[in-house]
Amino acid sequence: FDESLRRIQCMSLMQELLYRSDQPARIDFADYLRQLCDGLVRSANPTGARLAVVAEPWTVDVDQATPLALIASELVSNALMHAFPTGHPGTVTVELLPDADGMRLTVRDDGVGLPPGLPSPQRRNGGLGLVLVQALAQQANATLRVERGPGTTFTLSIATQSARRSKAA
Repeated sequence: FDESLRRIQCMSLMQELLYRSDQPARIDFADYLRQLCDGLVRSANPTGARLAVVAEPWTVDVDQATPLALIASELVSNALMHAFPTGHPGTVTVELLPDADGMRLTVRDDGVGLPPGLPSPQRRNGGLGLVLVQALAQQANATLRVERGPGTTFTLSIATQSARRSKAA
């Protein structure tokens, strides 16, 4: 129930920002990320983890923003709830930065890492959240990479429309 409520709140925030936007079909995704993370750290943070957001301005159309918003919500809330089970707070870092092919969304924590038995999202047999993230990444025309080690890093490489046009030329 809590996960469903969180996803509804994620979409509600997007609708609110679209309503206030001067471009009704586009959203400043950096602003969205900051507000989403602020809400998540206040509501879904049982360990008191710190959350740092570094986001370059990026205006994206709502068709691409919707799956990206759900991905960000899923990854950040999972990190806040599961990365620090021993009780000592750590840090979750969210970055939205330009890269060679468009934009890169990274959610990184310095917690315990993914359990060894938990499959990767690339194998499509992970938990429901990881399967959802992979499906949404495809919908957003993005690729997902997961790094295990100390902590966990999810990196989403998002091809922007200008990068897709230059590759097609």
